[in-house]
Amino acid sequence: IISKKERDLLNLPLKSIDFYWQLTSQSGETLHFYASHKYTNEEGGAQDHQYTEQRKFLENANQSKMGDNVFFIALCEGNYYRKPNKKDNKSRIDLMNENDIGKQSIAMPLCDLDAYIENKISPPKIIKKRKRTLSKKTSIN
Repeated sequence: IISKKERDLLNLPLKSIDFYWQLTSQSGETLHFYASHKYTNEEGGAQDHQYTEQRKFLENANQSKMGDNVFFIALCEGNYYRKPNKKDNKSRIDLMNENDIGKQSIAMPLCDLDAYIENKISPPKIIKKRKRTLSKKTSIN
C-alpha cells in the first residue's frame, strides 16, 4: 500500500492484504481495490486484536498516496463487528467509519460490497433540471 521508504520514514507496521482486484469504470478508468477481511463472532482478547488490525489497515490506507482510483476496504464479518455497544449504540463498523476512514477507505460487511463497487464503477449521475419555457398553448399537468 505504501512504499518501504514511506513505511520506514513513518515507522508504520505494514499489514497484509487479503484481496486485490481491479475493475474498469464506465469512463474507462482502471480502479484498484485492496481489502483486508476478518471474521469475528465472539468477544475476547484475540478478537480485539483482529479489530485492531482492521483499524490499522484503514489508518495505513489513509496515509497512502496512490491516487483517487485506489480503494481500501476493511471487510468485517460476524456479530463482533455488527453488535451495537452499550455506550452509544454504535457497532464497531460504525466506529471505524467515523474515526478511521479516509476519502478512499471504508469498513463494511461483505454483503455491502457489491453496492459499494457498483457505485465506484458507475456512480450515480447528477441530473440538472432545465427550465423550460412554454408557449401559451402548452400546459403541464
